[in-house]
Amino acid sequence: MPIGLIIASQVGYQLAQRAMPAGANPFAAIAVAYVLGIAACVALAPLVGRPIGIADSGLVRHWPIWALAASVVGIELGYLLAYCAGWTLATTTGVGYSATIVLVALIGAAYFSEAISARRAAGLVLAVGAVWLLIAPPRST
Repeated sequence: MPIGLIIASQVGYQLAQRAMPAGANPFAAIAVAYVLGIAACVALAPLVGRPIGIADSGLVRHWPIWALAASVVGIELGYLLAYCAGWTLATTTGVGYSATIVLVALIGAAYFSEAISARRAAGLVLAVGAVWLLIAPPRST
């Protein structure tokens, strides 16, 4: 179920980003989306344990929450600006996800001792190839 949720959410995310009105202030769009997201998180939190409480405010003392916040804004802004600049759904998501796969795998191997088998290495090579195929200019014959 979690992988299905990820896939469905990523598809919905890309379609929503692509359909965003061209004249919308990207920071306003992100802010409104996150206000709605906050409301959803507050409403859904009791389903996984307990309501969000004052004790949860202690998260601001930890660097990962700040890195997550900066990353989320960067992802949102990057996709919005790419689509506004005319990138297509397939190219934007293909390049974004493929490059992320490669970088995260290398970081996992270097800093978290995650193994890269021959099969996974082949997958990374294919991901790099996918990025190249998506962004390389067409060859003239």
